[in-house]
Amino acid sequence: MKNSLFFFTTIVLVLSCGKQGPNGNAFNWNQTSNQPKGYIYVATEGGLSISKDKGATYSNKTTENGLGDNAVNEVYVDSNNVIYAATDGGLSISKDGGETFTNKTTSSGLGDNEVRGVTMGSNGTLYAATKYYLSISIDGGESWSKKGTSNGIGSNVVHDVSVNNGGTIVVATYGGVSISIDGGNSFTNKNASDSGLSNNNTLSVLVSSDGIIYAGTNDSNGGLEISTNGGSSFTQKTAAEGLVGNYVTGEIFEDSDSNLYIGTYSGLSISTDGTSSFSNKRTSEGLGNNVVHGIFVYSSKIYVGTNWGLSVSEDGGGSFTNFTTSVGLGHNQINDIYVR
Repeated sequence: MKNSLFFFTTIVLVLSCGKQGPNGNAFNWNQTSNQPKGYIYVATEGGLSISKDKGATYSNKTTENGLGDNAVNEVYVDSNNVIYAATDGGLSISKDGGETFTNKTTSSGLGDNEVRGVTMGSNGTLYAATKYYLSISIDGGESWSKKGTSNGIGSNVVHDVSVNNGGTIVVATYGGVSISIDGGNSFTNKNASDSGLSNNNTLSVLVSSDGIIYAGTNDSNGGLEISTNGGSSFTQKTAAEGLVGNYVTGEIFEDSDSNLYIGTYSGLSISTDGTSSFSNKRTSEGLGNNVVHGIFVYSSKIYVGTNWGLSVSEDGGGSFTNFTTSVGLGHNQINDIYVR
């Protein structure tokens, strides 16, 4: 998930973002019908990098392999090992392990060619957070329907999307957090004026398996926004409560043990007690950079995408080893990770 950080006096876009996503999404633990192989898929600013040897080396895939753009914002791999790469030039789909990609664009019905995040529901429905509109596909990405303000979404500018196994869809937009419980036909939007969000410009979002909604807002006083009542109201966890930083611009990830990982502009925060407290990780613990984009947890390893490398912890976040282009990664800016 590529981070975006904005200030109100001067707008600054840090292309370090939707993981978005956007993706800030919980791993779909039900989609494991095929035996996982532990392959690592890394979305970088210079291509999609794939490792089949537990991260020792990577093979980088680019536009030469059919990617829509070398800037890959987010990656998702389904239970059939189909790869979906959200790029700045479309949603690129591979059915042969990343050797070749077919790219989907506005000509296929996507809302915009800049795809900030991608995820899949337990029923196989694809959701793509594009620069303009949320795009939904029920046929594997062949065709798409667009959802925007006319469907109740807070803004046509969409940063991230998350869906849980119960089918609740939550969208991070420039105008608030938009929620659908009817498959995306209609949305209810929550914003600062009616739900307690600290800022309407939400950059990342996660709806957990038990329906808790987490959102990252673009606000120096914002932090992590939390709703336990379907979005009716939100409370905040900030630096005052132990969060590493108030700009939650990176991914929000929940592992199979309900531990929460929050990517911020100032480092990684980990909570193992339902956000009552946080353990914070920075470059002092081995992160490649304090700007955190993507997060994934697999087989007790924590993978963190930073502005300068892929940082991996095998001891619960106590220490990290950072990997860069020297192992074959396409770029040192790591936007997202998926392991399957």
